Amino acid sequence: MARGRAKWKKAFDIKPALGAGMAWLEDNAPSLTSRLRYHAKQSALKPDTIIEDITRPLLFNQPPYDAQYQILQTHNVDGRNLSYQGEGIRLVTAIGERIKIHGHFMQPIDQTTQHLLALEQGRIPWGLTFPLPSLRGHEILKGFVAAVPAVNNYYHVLVDYLLPVLAAIIRNPRVFNKPITFLTNRESAAVDFVVTLLRAAGFDASRKQITPFQTIVAEHYLFAKTSAASTEHGYAFSHELAQIDDLIAAQTKNMAVPERVVIKRTQTRLRNVLNQDALLSFLDTQKFTPVVFDWSNLLFQIACFRQASQIVSVHGAALTNLCWGTGRHVLEIFPDNARKTTYLHIASQNGWTYRSAFGSREQSNQNFSIDLNQIETALHDL
Repeated sequence: MARGRAKWKKAFDIKPALGAGMAWLEDNAPSLTSRLRYHAKQSALKPDTIIEDITRPLLFNQPPYDAQYQILQTHNVDGRNLSYQGEGIRLVTAIGERIKIHGHFMQPIDQTTQHLLALEQGRIPWGLTFPLPSLRGHEILKGFVAAVPAVNNYYHVLVDYLLPVLAAIIRNPRVFNKPITFLTNRESAAVDFVVTLLRAAGFDASRKQITPFQTIVAEHYLFAKTSAASTEHGYAFSHELAQIDDLIAAQTKNMAVPERVVIKRTQTRLRNVLNQDALLSFLDTQKFTPVVFDWSNLLFQIACFRQASQIVSVHGAALTNLCWGTGRHVLEIFPDNARKTTYLHIASQNGWTYRSAFGSREQSNQNFSIDLNQIETALHDL
């Protein structure tokens, strides 16, 4: 099978069984699972904790993006959010009191219900949560706290956790006038960058790193999330980022970047380009410079998306950087049979010119080859 995990790996995966067993235990002996520091149940936010609930429109299905949107509907594999039936992107900000965070999975827990804070009732799977007992007591953090789980994917770190909090703070400066702590259990260049922006904007922001065995109780917990009918459409922060655009520019103003950029895929198991050397050779004739993105060069990534006139990339988390730039040109490349609107959505929100191109069908590990004639045609259209 092209997408997902191999059948034999699924057959030997014990996580579903572990999750089911702990779910039964949490339902029938919640005091025990709480002592084990295991929490998977989610409860919807209490209405009196919500300070704003707003909706922003989707733009990718309107001119000039609607033609590309229709193209991406063929063989579309966007994730669906069946719990949200509305149109547009919902932004919710809430403030919880004395919320508990365990260092091993970094999710906010209501101490009264022992349930996780969420937009709706549910349960998170094993892997996102797991038990890890500890004899250590808790530490109380004053001011506001926002927890950032140890997520490797840049898109999810930024869109699911960091940008909703950043935008909520920018929208409500009088509310968030106390120290704001971003809680992590490892180093994070993305968190550090957001903290830098907030400090430059005049907020008392910082990052605190804890160990998996620590427990924090937040005096005030800052909960900020977005929701849309598709899991690909969580980004809705162009207004707030525009307000601090000069602060973002100040972080990258002295960085030299190529005029035309192609993002080279390296050190990844999935979605490798089988004829990447041929692609890079062709793009070299078009004056594109290959660059490699990783956690060590985040500022360089942001600079590229703010300054380069054209960017070419295979679908992947590097394109999350579209949020930092406006009004430039991007070409996204997909396997023919696996298309998503994740970055068309961000491009439309930030005013980029967007085009797509397609290669072969996916092979093992979502790998595919690219039709260079299609790339040439798409670049001329860009």
